[in-house]
Amino acid sequence: MGEFDNTKKAIGVGGMDDKQRQAMFDKFRSAGGEVVKDKKQQEEEEAAKRKKSRTTTTRSSRSTKQGGGSGTTSKYTAQEVKSGAGGSVSSQKSRQELEAQMGNFFNRLIVKFKCWAGRVTPFGSPELMGEFVSEINLEARSSLMELRMAGIDILGNPAIAKQISKQLDALNPMYIELIGIGHKLYDSEELSSIVEGYRPNSNSPVSLSKAAPSIYSLFRKIYYLYPFQGTYKKGLITAYDLLLKIEKKPAIIYTSKKKKVAAAISAVFDRFFPRFHLAILRNESKNIPMISFYMEELLQISQEEKPGRRKAGDALPIGNAEEVEEKTEKAEEKEEEEEKTEEVLEDHVKLGLDLMARNTPDQLRAKHDAKKEYAKLPIADKALLAYLYFAEFEYEYSFVFTTKKIEYKVTTEKTSKVDNRQKLLDVYESSRGILDHVKRYLEAYDELIKTKDNPGANYIDASKKATQMEQKRIQHSRNVRGAILEFCEGARTALKRITEDISGKQNIVGNPDDDMVFDSIESKKRLNRTPIKQCIQEAYAYSSALAERLIRGELYGGVVELTPEEMADFAPGSSGGNTAPGNNEKLLGNDDQLASLDLD
Repeated sequence: MGEFDNTKKAIGVGGMDDKQRQAMFDKFRSAGGEVVKDKKQQEEEEAAKRKKSRTTTTRSSRSTKQGGGSGTTSKYTAQEVKSGAGGSVSSQKSRQELEAQMGNFFNRLIVKFKCWAGRVTPFGSPELMGEFVSEINLEARSSLMELRMAGIDILGNPAIAKQISKQLDALNPMYIELIGIGHKLYDSEELSSIVEGYRPNSNSPVSLSKAAPSIYSLFRKIYYLYPFQGTYKKGLITAYDLLLKIEKKPAIIYTSKKKKVAAAISAVFDRFFPRFHLAILRNESKNIPMISFYMEELLQISQEEKPGRRKAGDALPIGNAEEVEEKTEKAEEKEEEEEKTEEVLEDHVKLGLDLMARNTPDQLRAKHDAKKEYAKLPIADKALLAYLYFAEFEYEYSFVFTTKKIEYKVTTEKTSKVDNRQKLLDVYESSRGILDHVKRYLEAYDELIKTKDNPGANYIDASKKATQMEQKRIQHSRNVRGAILEFCEGARTALKRITEDISGKQNIVGNPDDDMVFDSIESKKRLNRTPIKQCIQEAYAYSSALAERLIRGELYGGVVELTPEEMADFAPGSSGGNTAPGNNEKLLGNDDQLASLDLD
């Protein structure tokens, strides 16, 4: 019995009818299988072919080129390759059949399973899982921002950029081109559009159809860079080495930045790019290969925009004359409006920072952790500091969301009624999950300390476990700060609207000039017997300042603890609530960080 007879018997071909055999045959062919013959049968046919070729050489040659003959691999024409998925299918299958196959029941089922297994969407509904949305909002946003900052470090200063580009071009002109593409991956509005509607406390899912346009856009930008990620990483590392020689700052600064960009590249290309691909498959209900002609057609990938066209000495992709001119024109058009907006925001943020500086971190810890539940956490821990400032806000200012002593009216906006009291209650409810995030962070920290204290006999395993625990701590730290930031953003948006109304039409608050008088139990609160309008203004200022510190201040970023120098910026305020000289500027980050927000 030949090998094929054994195979047929093993898979039970004899018990199949013609329809079942054809279905199995099609499944093998769709998976990339080839039609081959039994060795004996193949030898007989090849002998017959050789005999026939002596009299019909020309006809035999033609039939072989067209894919005829037995057991030989088919060769495709350029048109057949273009019409197929990357030239990996038989020329007998038309493009229409391939597209139908990618969207058949079996492949739709595979897509649903992959999305469920990858924790992108539930098996039965086209929604982005809350956990995935949270990772996009925290980790993906942070990683993309890291790549943006890398572009600024390397190409943001024209004088330094010229020196670096000249040396990188001598090695590979693509380095500069790829750094420019990576710099432009980050788009705050795009990411916000994806996570719109997500609530950390409920871990609620997000509609895929609403998030899809932004996911497609982000995936498309990364798609151009994906085949060159190794070159991109090497270009960034080499550029930082050159930057070290030019700027001559301590080497540890550039070592840290290289580690950050390496981690960011890994996160973007290894973790998020494949999952964005799954989200697209779920939205299309087709099992489309990640890198394929069909995907490029779907995304409208332009051959002209693909990397590899830059030549040594070409203009830099960041900060060229054309871009600077365009930015200048836009700045001139909106100069007055931006100055007014910036001035209003700056006043409130400064007031908020003054209010926050009334207590040192140690004083806040004594006030809001009397039971010493978080005593293990160092005072320089960013998650702990963010929580302590949130706890201070909740104790001193959150009453503006809940008290019935403030007369919030129902107003009419665009022909619909707005229950302002209920809107504020909804904002306050969004803070309920923060404490759960803090507890999970404390658990992760405890696990890390136990792992370090009891490493075990195997050094390698202990090191791997400690690294995993450290990553877990970083993730939960970001979750804590992200949840607090989301609440602060909602609070300052709602309170800004009310503050502006108090200064104008006064349609929302019915008693802005009345004093806020607390009951005897709460009479020790700082704002007791203070005008209601001042209470709302200070709550707005505090939430604004805390949000700014979480977005771009010292509480932002992947590093979980502040340095001693950064902790020194937490100077205690006087009884009048003033911060130490120059403290406001330090708390909001350096000039380079602030300037980077306007590059695009």
